[in-house]
Amino acid sequence: MFKEVFKDTLISIFIITFILFLAGAIYGDEDLNSDDSLSVIQDDTIENDSFPMAPDARIEDLYFSLDSFGWTSGNAYPYFLTPSFRYDGDNLVINTQNLGEYGRWCNDYVNFPEGWLGVDSLFRAQFYVSTNQTNISRVPDIRFFMANVSGQLNFAYGVNSYNGAYSAPTGTPKMYEAFFVPHESNLTPGMSFIYGIETANFNFYEPDAGEIYLSRVVLDRIDLPTLTFTNIRDFQLDTWRFVSYPTFSAPTPTKSPSRLGLKALNNFDTYGLFRGEGDSVPFEADGNGDPYIYRASFYISTDVTDPAKVPLFRLSLQQISGREGAILAVASISGSDSAPTPLGAGYDVYFKPPIEEVTTAPIGERVVIPTFELLNILNDDEPQGTIYLYGAKIDRISQSDLPVF
Repeated sequence: MFKEVFKDTLISIFIITFILFLAGAIYGDEDLNSDDSLSVIQDDTIENDSFPMAPDARIEDLYFSLDSFGWTSGNAYPYFLTPSFRYDGDNLVINTQNLGEYGRWCNDYVNFPEGWLGVDSLFRAQFYVSTNQTNISRVPDIRFFMANVSGQLNFAYGVNSYNGAYSAPTGTPKMYEAFFVPHESNLTPGMSFIYGIETANFNFYEPDAGEIYLSRVVLDRIDLPTLTFTNIRDFQLDTWRFVSYPTFSAPTPTKSPSRLGLKALNNFDTYGLFRGEGDSVPFEADGNGDPYIYRASFYISTDVTDPAKVPLFRLSLQQISGREGAILAVASISGSDSAPTPLGAGYDVYFKPPIEEVTTAPIGERVVIPTFELLNILNDDEPQGTIYLYGAKIDRISQSDLPVF
C-alpha cells in the first residue's frame, strides 16, 4: 500500500507539476516461467540481503499479457475528474474521454536489498505503450514517473501530443525510457520507490480522448561508475530567461553569470522559472542511429538553513517546443534528506529523446533546453525562501555504451 505521506505527495508534486509542465511549453511476486526474458525476481529473493547481485542487474520484466502483477490504478479525486481503468488481459488501460481527468497505474513499491544500491545506482524503466486514438494530436498526454516513496525525489518523463505530436503513442506499442538516480542521502537498506504511468487530460485547445495501453515494463539497475559520459556544454546561466504566469504569484528573480536565484513570495502559489532558451543543445543520433542519452547536472543551494523548510523546486530538460520533457522535483518532506543546504548539492536529470526527435521532427526543433523552477506550494516550507542555481552542464552517452541484459 502507498504510504499516506506519498499519497499527498502525488497530488502536490506529480499532478500539480504535470499541469505546470503542460502549461509551460505492485509489483508482482509471482514467477512467470523459466524463460529469463519473461522472468521476475520473486519477493523472497528481493528481500534477502545476502543475495549475490552483480553491479548491473535486471530487476523485473513484466508482460501484462501474463498477469497484472498487482499494479494498482489511482486518481486525484476530488481535485480532478477520474478516468476509467481496467485490465483487459493484455494491458493496463486508462480510458480518458473528458477534460480535467487525471489517472495513473503504478507498482505498489519495489524494495531493494542493500547490496543493490550504493551512491551510484542508475535505474532505467522501459514502458511499452499504445493507444486506440488514431488522431495523434488528440492522444492523451502521458508521463512516466519514478520516485522515492518518501516523496522527496520525484522524476517524470512527459510525452505531449501537440506541436506535431511526433513521439505520441500509436496503435502499435512504442517503447519509452526513463532514468532515475536516487539521491545519495536516500540510499538506505530497504529503500523503495514508486514507478508507473499517468495521464492528464488538460488540453483546452483540442481536448484529448482515448485509451492508453501499457503492455510491458522493464526495470534495470545500472552501475554508474562503469559508464563514460562525454561533456558537450557548460551552460551559460546569464543567457537564461525568467518566465512567470499571471495565475501564480511570481518569485523574485536574480541573475548573474555565476548564479540564478528564485525567491518565493509565499508558500502556497509561488511559481516561476528560468528557461535556457539561448543555451540549447541539439538532439543527435549516435553511430548506430539511436538517440544519445543526455544528462544535465545542476548544482543547487539555498538560503534556508532548516532542510525541512526548503521550497519545492524542479529541474528539467525539455524539447524546445514542449513535446517531451524530463523533470526532477525535489521536496523537503519526510526527513528532507534530499533537500539542498546553503553549501549546495548536485542533482542529475536524464533524458533520452524518442527516435522521432532525431529522424522526423523539423531540424530546427531537434533541440533540448534546460529549466530551473521554483514551486513554493507546500504550506510548511519557508514562505520567502530562495533557491539558487550556481552551475549546470550537460553530457551524453550512447545507448550502445549501456549494459545489455
